[in-house]
Amino acid sequence: MSEASQARAKQVIALRDAYRATFLHPKSPELLPHATIVLRDLRATCCADRPTIMLDKTGAVDTYATLANEGARRVWLKIMQGIRLDDSDLHRMLKVREDDTWMPT
Repeated sequence: MSEASQARAKQVIALRDAYRATFLHPKSPELLPHATIVLRDLRATCCADRPTIMLDKTGAVDTYATLANEGARRVWLKIMQGIRLDDSDLHRMLKVREDDTWMPT
């Protein structure tokens, strides 16, 4: 593995650890009390459990509002991925191709 690949792996591990430190209790997989409050708010704000498609007054798809909601959902999914990422997930997410470059999956 190249030095660049090793450096990228360390960055991803550090990011995962930062997400976990922000949201999870250090000695258990439970959410911290303040994390529960924040994640509950983000779940509602980021369209985590509702459709992202938006319709205008005529019933047509509002493309811009729908895209904005999809962007918000992407933030939610990124946070959830950061919290839940374990070592096996890390290896799946960052697989080394033959040219030794890291490619997110």
